[in-house]
Amino acid sequence: MSTDFQHGREALGARMGELRVEAGLDGKSLAELLGWQRSKVSRLQTGRQTATDEDVEAWAGAVGVPEQAGELKARLRGLESQQRHWRRQLRSPRGPFGTRNDRPPHRGDRTRHQRHRTHTMTVIILIAAPEGLRGHLTRWMVEASAGVFVGNPSRRIRDHLWELLATRIGDGQAILVEPAANEQGWAVRTAGRDRWQPIDFDGLILSARPQRQLNQNSHPTR
Repeated sequence: MSTDFQHGREALGARMGELRVEAGLDGKSLAELLGWQRSKVSRLQTGRQTATDEDVEAWAGAVGVPEQAGELKARLRGLESQQRHWRRQLRSPRGPFGTRNDRPPHRGDRTRHQRHRTHTMTVIILIAAPEGLRGHLTRWMVEASAGVFVGNPSRRIRDHLWELLATRIGDGQAILVEPAANEQGWAVRTAGRDRWQPIDFDGLILSARPQRQLNQNSHPTR
């Protein structure tokens, strides 16, 4: 579902970008017309942020085609339907992939609080990492398996370790799963070549595959 949703969001952003180009506006000019940060225009066009009804109405008006707001809203309704479906699956006892979640039922605030308290583990995974990086991690975490480190470092230590990994990972890959104050209770950071891109969608962490991998999968070798 995460891939389908992201494709839909990217398609909406691409259509908004087409309308901007047809109007002869660049991103900076459009942002000035709308009174937005330029980064917001970029995030909407690239599918890194979900538009609202107000966003698409303002966009269509600014590029001179207010009648296109209906089409953009229709695309947005499709995304919202996917979001609701995904959220229902996440809350289902069988989980989003049809396998039963072995989680205790909610039994009041105390049970929910205890459940969130258990989500304190930090996991770092290194793939094809340069020599020397493991030594930095073992100062704060335990290497449970080759390239898999677990522990409970503070946020300051996690940020320090991630800055080190992100700058030295080279052609390898680094993945950090850490506690977060969102609906899932965790967040993901990734670095390196061919990395999957985590996307925060209203508190849900979804993953977007690298464009190069998508292109390879869509044109299999014969």
